[in-house]
Amino acid sequence: MFTGLVQAVGTVEKIESIGNGATKLYVRASWNETDLKIGESIAVSGCCLSLVEESGGLLVFDLGSETLLVTRYGKLKTGSKVNLERSLRVGDRLGGHFVTGHVDTLCTLESITEKDGSWIMQWRLGSDKDAGLLVPKGSICLDGVSLTVNEVGAGGFSVCIIPITWSDTNLSGFSVGGQAHVEFDMLAKHIRALLPK
Repeated sequence: MFTGLVQAVGTVEKIESIGNGATKLYVRASWNETDLKIGESIAVSGCCLSLVEESGGLLVFDLGSETLLVTRYGKLKTGSKVNLERSLRVGDRLGGHFVTGHVDTLCTLESITEKDGSWIMQWRLGSDKDAGLLVPKGSICLDGVSLTVNEVGAGGFSVCIIPITWSDTNLSGFSVGGQAHVEFDMLAKHIRALLPK
């Protein structure tokens, strides 16, 4: 379980295919965490991954075929920036919203507009039905960042990125046409699952 409050931005050092469909992701972390444990969950741009190796700030994760299918990891390159968050501990402050680290889909950036010192990012979802999981002023997790939805339209939505989020996450590095991981609010997903088909 995570909160969507990014603790550090890491840099991809390499993505390595090691045969039989197995892939490893190597990320250089920009934090000073000293108590990392092998096997712990870390959200890497919003996707919950298990730490399999760690040495001097280099984090290594195994990527399964399902993970590669539903994420943008296959498009990452050496030097790509990823958001990092360790899992929530009992008693931690919950400053964002409950995030599971399970990527639901990808969205595509349509535009970025600077406004009053912040940035409005307009995103398009791959399916119009997914817009039904969003409400204005509701929560969404984009590439591991807990955000508030500004507006919802047919097949898309917008969010406002304040300066601290712009500077302390990888969102400032997105260009029009770039894709981000999306995790919809878990309550919205459960309610839709309970409704008659």
